[in-house]
Amino acid sequence: MPVAHSDSSTGSPRTGCTTGRPGVQRSDDGGSRPPLRHRVERSASRRWGVNRHAKTWVGRWLAPVAIGSALLAGCSTQTEQKLPSTSPSSATTSTTPTRSIDPTAPARAAALAAYAGFWAAKVASQADPTQPPPKALEKYSTDKALAEALATVLILRRNKIHMQGAPTHAVQVVQVQTDDPTRVTLTDCLDSSKWIPLFTETGKSALAPGQSARVVVESVATQYAGRWVIKSSVAYRDRSC
Repeated sequence: MPVAHSDSSTGSPRTGCTTGRPGVQRSDDGGSRPPLRHRVERSASRRWGVNRHAKTWVGRWLAPVAIGSALLAGCSTQTEQKLPSTSPSSATTSTTPTRSIDPTAPARAAALAAYAGFWAAKVASQADPTQPPPKALEKYSTDKALAEALATVLILRRNKIHMQGAPTHAVQVVQVQTDDPTRVTLTDCLDSSKWIPLFTETGKSALAPGQSARVVVESVATQYAGRWVIKSSVAYRDRSC
């Protein structure tokens, strides 16, 4: 609350406000208007029907309150403080869909890898039948698949034929049998249009007439001696793809 100070020149009270608005203003006629206390008492008497000259509780109570309110109104500066909005954040829980794990996925991947290694070794062995077959052929095949691959190398060598180029594949897994050992059946659309047999001495084509360049090959992959191998691989010349 501002404190009233006495002015040395006039003896009138002055407030300690820094806003430039005095709490109680004097009239311009040098005090012709009655003091504020009397005016408040008279206003209160009229309102409440009480004689303004009577020392009632209305005059004694309202006058100090009105003066104090006037002083505060003239000096106080209202400061609006904005509180930060505390809107509750909506808790969002991201739900990642759980993918079902295929228990046969490792077997599928291992079978496809063995099939790719088997065919890479076959192409290398038939590119130059005069040389011993690569060791990768025994690494990636066994049983009928290995026997037929070695037999093909011998036939090419006797007939002085070699294979030029390489085939392309469109292989997929069609069945997984979780027996012991696990077996995976593969089907392949083998395209041999760029894998051509040639007579080594003349360089002419040794391809038999009427042969389809795209045939179905069915193979079975399994585990053997701690590794995945191709157990059988049959090309169906009468099944084009």
